[in-house]
Amino acid sequence: MANTLGGDLLQASAYYQQAVTLFRELDDRQGLASSLTTLMILGEGGGYETGTMVPATTSFADSIHFGELALETAREIGQRSAEAYALFALAQYMGPHGEYTRVLGAAQASLTIAKQIEHRQWLTSAHWQLGVLYLDLLALPEAQQQLEQALTLAHELGSWNWIRIVSGFLAPLHLLQQDLTRAESILTAALEPDAAMQTMGQRLVWTARAELSLARGNPGLALDITDRLIASAANLTDEYVIPRLWKLRGEALAALHRSGEAETMLLAAQEAAQVQGLRPLLWRIYMTLGKLYQTQAREAETEQAFSTARLLIEELAANISDERVREHFLFQAAATLPLSPLSGKPLES
Repeated sequence: MANTLGGDLLQASAYYQQAVTLFRELDDRQGLASSLTTLMILGEGGGYETGTMVPATTSFADSIHFGELALETAREIGQRSAEAYALFALAQYMGPHGEYTRVLGAAQASLTIAKQIEHRQWLTSAHWQLGVLYLDLLALPEAQQQLEQALTLAHELGSWNWIRIVSGFLAPLHLLQQDLTRAESILTAALEPDAAMQTMGQRLVWTARAELSLARGNPGLALDITDRLIASAANLTDEYVIPRLWKLRGEALAALHRSGEAETMLLAAQEAAQVQGLRPLLWRIYMTLGKLYQTQAREAETEQAFSTARLLIEELAANISDERVREHFLFQAAATLPLSPLSGKPLES
């Protein structure tokens, strides 16, 4: 867990695999459930928490198997806290892959159990997870409600880990609402400006700071922060791409009118997100590519990028069983694309 929170997911995975073997030998199913749960979120593609780090090499299918086995084990032994953890972790690992119906259900179930057993840390995590999912679905009022509850609980716990993780998503929500002052206030409260970029929470706050710099029209600072995040990522090789950071760096380069470099970064992010199955991030990368091509009057490539983004949005919407949430997502996602709108409508108040 120290390596997980400290940003070295490969070493964390190696330790958890050893722990799983030992817990099985001891027939300690409580320890087994916990270890399998965390082992899952370290795998290919990573989860919402680990999107700025290099994940372990475990495949997505194997990682899901670990999570499902953890959930089954927790239920067999009647360990409600372990069940809540497994449900929350399944949601946070599968969410970036766009399995929205399943993950919303898992997150809600985790929250229900956490309330029943009055587990304050899992209450924090479940509210955070629901908030991140709603943020992904562009349902900003619902996301804000959940994330603010999570931040309040994190402060009550005195957990700087959770304060920073939650702040790393609440601040970007305020950026989408054009409230840059509130975003900066949240980030300043979460992390001092000269802090390191090592831990999971630190890296999420710094990533949000780069996004804030872009929103403020300071792409040079955004590029500097992103470069430092990339340079400080544990286990990063010349061949590996962290899609979220590559996208962010591409956006900063585009804003600096360094179009060729921006395209290179965005295409690398697009390829990596495709391989890792990160469809919610992928449509956003195609949208960014389309806008870059549009500034260069590359009409065919612009249309292709926006068309691909639209197709991905419609595929993701098909995985949302709640009609109200689905139609709102389609409407809001369409608003980010300059071409023809998707069929959708805003949520009714």
